[in-house]
Amino acid sequence: MTKIVADNELSLTFCATGKTGLGHLRRITNIAKKVAHLAPAARLALYTNAQVAGLEHDEISLFNSINVVPRDRMADRLASAGSGPIIIDTARLPGIEALPNPLCLILRETVEHKLATFRLSGGRYWDAVFIPNPPSHWQPDPTEIGTHRTEAVGWIFRKPDMQRTWFSLPASKSTRRILIASGGGGTGETAKYLRNEIDRILECLRERNVLPIHVAQVIGPRASSDSRLTQTDEVIDPGPKLHEAFADQDLIISTVGYNSILELASIDTPVLLVPIQRTYDDQFERAKQWERKLGRLHRTGDAAQSVDWIVATLVGGSRRLPVDLGPSGAEACARSLLEIADRSSIRRSGNLAKKSYSRDGTVDGNDAALRSQKVFLACGRTPPGEFDVRSGIVSFPWIDGQTARERLREIGIARSRQSLLDRADIFHRAIDALIDLHGVPASTLQLPQLNPWRLVHPRLAPANSRATGLTCKQRDEARRLVHLADLILQENRNAAPNASSVIVHGDFHCGQLIFDANRDFTWLLDLDDLAIGHCEFDLSNFAAHFVTSADLYEGAIDTGFQIIVDLIGRHYDGHVGKTIDQALIATYGAAALLRRMLKLAEQQRLAPSGNKILEAAESLLHLAKAKATSSRRFLCEDQTTWLRSTAEKCGWEMGRPIAVDQSTETLTVPIVRRREQERIGVRNDAEQQINLEIYCGRAE
Repeated sequence: MTKIVADNELSLTFCATGKTGLGHLRRITNIAKKVAHLAPAARLALYTNAQVAGLEHDEISLFNSINVVPRDRMADRLASAGSGPIIIDTARLPGIEALPNPLCLILRETVEHKLATFRLSGGRYWDAVFIPNPPSHWQPDPTEIGTHRTEAVGWIFRKPDMQRTWFSLPASKSTRRILIASGGGGTGETAKYLRNEIDRILECLRERNVLPIHVAQVIGPRASSDSRLTQTDEVIDPGPKLHEAFADQDLIISTVGYNSILELASIDTPVLLVPIQRTYDDQFERAKQWERKLGRLHRTGDAAQSVDWIVATLVGGSRRLPVDLGPSGAEACARSLLEIADRSSIRRSGNLAKKSYSRDGTVDGNDAALRSQKVFLACGRTPPGEFDVRSGIVSFPWIDGQTARERLREIGIARSRQSLLDRADIFHRAIDALIDLHGVPASTLQLPQLNPWRLVHPRLAPANSRATGLTCKQRDEARRLVHLADLILQENRNAAPNASSVIVHGDFHCGQLIFDANRDFTWLLDLDDLAIGHCEFDLSNFAAHFVTSADLYEGAIDTGFQIIVDLIGRHYDGHVGKTIDQALIATYGAAALLRRMLKLAEQQRLAPSGNKILEAAESLLHLAKAKATSSRRFLCEDQTTWLRSTAEKCGWEMGRPIAVDQSTETLTVPIVRRREQERIGVRNDAEQQINLEIYCGRAE
């Protein structure tokens, strides 16, 4: 569901790792450049585990913030990022699966046995995996990675200006210019291998003495000290312009990284490809695929064959045809990322927050705006919106502040009863906003009756069983618990057909509240799921959402739920004067846990596990049945006998009938004394103690 967040604009966060090479950073930057072109107001953040290098000044300025963070701490730092998608280039970040943001992976071709490395923990799926090559070139098995969707966007590359002379080497016209590009060089061992192979090639070439040559070596800022060759004439640093330096050579000797291959393919310079060992990358296989288009593949120890090809190429002065790579896939990737970002946050425009509504949604934009206006006028804490018919966008006043979820995240994960009690102030502020909504007269809006299973039954339907991310046993158990909860709710409705109802929020949780930065006020957002129902529905949903949010709570789900509903229930009681129905809140709590489990499973974000949620839901339903049975004990003969005896001792005459109000767990007994009719109410509280209440009224 789309939410207003305290971000200034649409936000996207990019993550690039790698301390030896610049490939991840280059690919991320190519995409970020297109994002900035398509959405100039978007806020782009970069997280990397090494100092940024190899980028031009205007490329660095694409990012509103650049954060250098160790890879194992990135997830913790990213928890304070905006609500937009987090985009990771061919890497796994520990703990990233706990973040609520959409998670996207840029995955360049990877050896098959390493694909499972990119699976997220806890059963969560990537929201999208973007493959930076044409669909016909390489497509990984989505089930190996764990993703909702894959999109092959085409090659992502920069095309150099082939007419530009990047630099002039001190050589005559007959001197042939050779450029050595070794990339990051990988590990020290890999760098030594590369140095030995290329030095041997150059040594043999000089021994042939066919043509004068000038050899320049490019050593990147992250290259190993073992990368320096002995047979070169100079070392150069073209910085971010390496792709243009390529076009100005007679021949290039290069490793076979993704970015290097594409930048070389787009020009006409012949290339000797020297593959090296990488963790996720099969450079030898890539070199075989591109050899015929770019030049020649060097095989380990075969310097003579490679030198023969170099001599023939330099003597003949031959060039080759550039490879038609098609348009860069950076734009297609950027468009898809912006669509994901647009769905995950509300955009800011000046002092307005703009939210799009689809025509097939739960509520259309016009209804959403009218609801917010009427609730606001009735003293609800919701910012009023205005609907634009042409665009289908509702504009709300922008609110500076933090969501309750962001505030709770800052405090840290709750792991004990005391840590939950320490959050009471935040919980109470949230409930204050809910109390104001519940206080809006039900007649203010034309709303449907609450259906607690509206989002449950479709997800449990056989047609959707594959999409839930649950086992068959878990789905069957969920159906059983839904049936049991529905029976308990029906019994409650039969026992108290006239129980009071309010306008319920329908999706009340800590992400729906903003603490105003300019005053002591809490705003309640997102009225798309309003209905008429019991207040216990919203209270239980708040607690259930919290205890199933991995970034907020770790502990027993049913225990945490009970602690929170006790906290917020007593606060609600004290301000509204209505006693919370314990059977209802336990039943709705079980329903909320089941609904939450199905949603998390559908999103492949099921942490805690489905079994733990099912166990907690069943525990709450047992509690609900016990509470309901406690209410019905008023009807038993022993209770009636006890009441009659008590009344007689007080000198009162007990009359009939005995009326039972299940919604308040109160037994009303008419008794007559002198000319007053009085009522004795007997009620069972949470500790199962019997309290005697007296209500007086004038007899007819």
